[in-house]
Amino acid sequence: MSARTPSLRMRLLVGFGIVLGLAAASPASPALAHDELLASDPAADSAVAELPDEVTLTFSGVLIDEEGVNAISVTDAAGTELAEGTPALDGTTATQAIDGDSQGPITVRWRVVSSDGHPVSGEFSFTAGDPAARSWYRLRRTAS
Repeated sequence: MSARTPSLRMRLLVGFGIVLGLAAASPASPALAHDELLASDPAADSAVAELPDEVTLTFSGVLIDEEGVNAISVTDAAGTELAEGTPALDGTTATQAIDGDSQGPITVRWRVVSSDGHPVSGEFSFTAGDPAARSWYRLRRTAS
């Protein structure tokens, strides 16, 4: 063995350690991160005067538009499904038609396939109608 062999090994080990340290410390690249919901209309936890005709979800990446892959469910407090048909996709946006005149808490549950091929899902709620009017109606109905 020569005197150069241990120092070469040491340099290789130190170099390898630096590469591992940098790899572990670097943040995940956007290509490795799944797409996510950026916005919705109506917005999560918002109150709207009446039930809208549609719910629009905007994601961070283009959605894969294949039949039966994406689904959006919209239900009222009684669990009645309000979504009509399948969601319409346009790039990063999914729009779900709604049918009905429900008031109160509305829950939106979604599952879409993001541009990286992985399904992403979630849910949020908003309130439709005037909460004060519903409270007054319930109070009046209870008193009768």
